[in-house]
This record gives sequence, structure tokens and C-alpha cells, in this order.
Amino acid sequence: MLLEIDIGNTRIKWRVRQQSQIVAADNALTALLLDEASFDEVFSEIDLSLIDKVYVASVVPRCHQFLSNWCMRWSIVPVFAITACYQAGLMNAYNDVSQMGVDRWLALLAAYERSKDPCLIVDAGSAVTIELLCEGSHLGGYIVPGLNLMRNSLFSDTSQVQVTNTRYPDKPCVGASTEEAVLSGLPLMLLGLITLAADELSTTGRKVKIFVTGGDGDYLANLLAAYGFSSVEYISDLVLDGLRLSIE
Repeated sequence: MLLEIDIGNTRIKWRVRQQSQIVAADNALTALLLDEASFDEVFSEIDLSLIDKVYVASVVPRCHQFLSNWCMRWSIVPVFAITACYQAGLMNAYNDVSQMGVDRWLALLAAYERSKDPCLIVDAGSAVTIELLCEGSHLGGYIVPGLNLMRNSLFSDTSQVQVTNTRYPDKPCVGASTEEAVLSGLPLMLLGLITLAADELSTTGRKVKIFVTGGDGDYLANLLAAYGFSSVEYISDLVLDGLRLSIE
């Protein structure tokens, strides 16, 4: 069986695959990965004697050696995905691909496998990344702070703007209080950027597909639908879906 792991800045996600079937999956806080022994707790639900391959997507280098040492207990050498110039029919726009996080590349690969239409890939995590994809070419993208980073930055530098509620509205509107203004304004900033990116792709004259993933992805996908985007799909494991395409 295959253990697929996605180590992000905030969370580690994993799933066990037996051929095309997902037989187990879970997630935990990346902050818990302090040493080799930490992986015992994170993967306590898995019978590791049944695992014969481990594929990894990671943007947290400090975890790599811990994970490698942990895998060696079962004589497994984990395979770490890397960002490529060209892979699975997809061309990367970056001149220096080492500057692109592997999670972004894997999400692009997975999106391209799902649709050959012009696509936006929105990964809404600690940061929000937006990638533009058209006719087998990655055109580039945008990186901005995620909702929580924006909110925390606003609070840390403005003494009069403090909001205890952390739930963003399903349909943001003009705020009649500081709380409403903040909780509506932040998601609308992201909505504006995504709309701009979609407009850039719409010049092709073809329907633009939007794939959304990441911790705030479900919320953003619903927000996009509420504002009239008709071809939006939330895929929680888009990065993990790209692992197989990158490594195999």
C-alpha cells in the first residue's frame, strides 16, 4: 500500500491508497512535528507493516530528515516530490522552478488532469495562491496572505480594530460595524483578486474552470458560487492527487 503525505505550513494531511482506493486518511497540525517520534503519534492509526511506498509533498524542510529517519524503521525510503519545468504535459512558467513551492506544482498537475479548459487553481491556506493555467501552460500566478494572516496583521498594527468573532459571512456585505467591515472586507479582497485572474483567462473565449483547495477552500468555493461563478469545484486533496502524477 501507498502512504501519501502533504506537509503544509499549518497542517499535515495524509492518506493510504491501495491501488485506486483510499482506505484511510487524516490530518494534524504541522506544529506537532517536532522530532522523529512525533510521526508515531500522527500516524498511530496506520498499520505501517502494510505500507511499502511513501510519497511526500512538503513545504516544511525541517520535517524532511525526521520523516526520512522514521520511514527507515520499515526500510522505506520516502520519495519527495519536486517542482519541475515540464511534467505530465504541463509547462511551468517559472524560469527558476526551485522558487515554486511543490504544493503549488502538484495542485497544477492535478487540475490539468481533471480539465483541459482554462483553469484557475486557488489554494487557500496560510497564504492564498492563485495559478493561471491554459492549454497545457502555467501562465503564472499570485500569492497573497490568507484570511487569517490578513486579519492578524490588521489587528497587530491597528489598536482600534479588534474583532473577536472569527466567522466570515456566507455573503459579505457593507459593514455597519467594525466587526462586519473586517469580516466582509477580507474575503471580498480575495474575491476581487480571483475575479481579476478569471478575467485574464476569459480572454481566451472559453469557459474558465476554478479549482479550490486548502483550509479555507470550502468557504472560498461557496463564496465564489454565491457571487455568480458557475464552474467552481472544491477539492480538499488536490495536492495529494498531484503526488502520483509527479512521481509515477
